[in-house]
Amino acid sequence: MTLRTTPLIAALAGLWLVTGCLPGTVRPDEDPDQEHHDWDGDGYCEEEPCPDDQLPGDCDDTDDTVYPGAEELCDGIDNDCDGAAGEGETDTDGDGFMVCEGDCDDSDTTVYPGADEICDGIDNDCDSAPGADEEDLDGDGVMVCDGDCDDLDPGAYPGADEVCNGVDDDCDGDVDDGFDEDADGHTTCAGDCDDDDPDVNPDMAETTCNGIDDDCNEHTPDAPDSDADGYALCDDCDDTDFHVNPGLPEITCNGLDDDCRAVSVDERGSAHVGT
Repeated sequence: MTLRTTPLIAALAGLWLVTGCLPGTVRPDEDPDQEHHDWDGDGYCEEEPCPDDQLPGDCDDTDDTVYPGAEELCDGIDNDCDGAAGEGETDTDGDGFMVCEGDCDDSDTTVYPGADEICDGIDNDCDSAPGADEEDLDGDGVMVCDGDCDDLDPGAYPGADEVCNGVDDDCDGDVDDGFDEDADGHTTCAGDCDDDDPDVNPDMAETTCNGIDDDCNEHTPDAPDSDADGYALCDDCDDTDFHVNPGLPEITCNGLDDDCRAVSVDERGSAHVGT
C-alpha cells in the first residue's frame, strides 16, 4: 500500500522538522529550545530566533490571546505583553468582579453588578442608583429603610423626642404618646386642660356648680349671671334679681333673702341679725 502525500501533510511535516512541534501542541515542560517555538500558534514565539516569519516577545506562549500588540481583554491578564493587565482589569476588593466587568466600587466587597441592595445609601448593585428606600430627603440622618416614617420632616425619625404636636415624632406608630396620661383621647396639646382626669376634656359637657372646667373652655363654671350682679347661678340664690346675691346685706321686711344666706328671710334687726 502506498501512502499518498498531500500538500497539507507535507507542510506539517516541514514544520515539524523546523520547529519540532505542530501548532496548538502542548508546550513541553523541559525543552532547551522551547522559547524559540510558537506553541500556541498566535504567530509569536518567546525569544529569537523564531521559526519562519514569526516574531519574538510572546509573554505567554500557552495562550493564543496573549502576544505583543494583542487587544486587551477583560480577563485580568496582560494580553498585549506590555507588562500590565489592561485598564480596569482589577479586583482589588476580591468580590469576584473586575472594574471592566462593571464593578462600580472596587474597594467595597458589597458593591458589584447584581449585588443585593442593602440599607447603606450606596449603589450596591451598580445600576447607577441606590435602593428605592435609601433616601434621606429631610437630612435628619435616617433613611426610609432605616425606619424614618416621614422623610419630609427632619423632626420625625426613630429615637426622636416625642413632642406634643399631633405628629408621630419617634416613629413608633403612636401620635403624641405620653401626652394623654388619662387616656381620654385628648392630649394636652389638643386642649385637655387636666390630663389626670378622664372626665375633663374639650368634648365633655359642662357640669354647673362643680367647681371644675369640665369642657376646658377656661370658664368655671359654665353658668350664666343672668341678672348681671357679679354672681353666677351657682352662687346666686336668685339669678333673676340684681338685688339678691351673697354680697348684699339683708333688708328686713321685704320678703326676700337678700344675702342668700337662707337662714331667715327678713331677719329682724340690722343686717344678719340672728346668726
